[in-house]
Amino acid sequence: RIEDTRRAGPRTIIRLLAPRGAALHDGISSGDPVFLGAPAATSGLPGWVLGSEGRVAEISLNREPDGLSEACAVSLRFDPTTWQRYATALSRAAGAPSPLRDVLLGTLPPSTREDIPSLPPGRLNAAQHSAGTQALAACELALIHGPPGTGKTELVVSLLGALVARGDQPWALAASNAAVDHLALRAAARGLSVVRLGHPLRVTGAAQSLTLEHRIAS
Repeated sequence: RIEDTRRAGPRTIIRLLAPRGAALHDGISSGDPVFLGAPAATSGLPGWVLGSEGRVAEISLNREPDGLSEACAVSLRFDPTTWQRYATALSRAAGAPSPLRDVLLGTLPPSTREDIPSLPPGRLNAAQHSAGTQALAACELALIHGPPGTGKTELVVSLLGALVARGDQPWALAASNAAVDHLALRAAARGLSVVRLGHPLRVTGAAQSLTLEHRIAS
């Protein structure tokens, strides 16, 4: 049931309380797109899960929940945005010349550069330093592989530092929001000026202070 409703700028925040012994559905977690509607409904008002803990959940809506009764249900909503961006990127890549695409598809051999920026001394072992140097020398693509605990994040942060010292403005991406947060915090701790991009609801903990929204506000 709805416990509280408040405005937060253009959004409406709904605080929900599940019946005793119940919790938010196992397949729904913070940052997920959802529908908020009548019990047993499969659609409703589109929103996002701000957070959930036990019986309590907070949902962000883009408009007032007019006509919504105190008793309501939360259901997972498919958000096609990511897939639309995939399709757009593939279409652009197919219609434009791209050395990276040609290297990935094997129709063009990879190339290397001679002006390799130096890695910071003292932070990397010999294997990491060798891998980092080869990565910085690669013009199109470099792949560094290693099991957990081998210092890949430390190496990536060192690579970012070397590129920034050369005057570049590198982008860093990862396969999950948690991994991006971890990398952003490690880079910021190294003294790099980090801007964490992405949906604010999917950024957690201390990484919130690195978001574009937070930096604009402060």
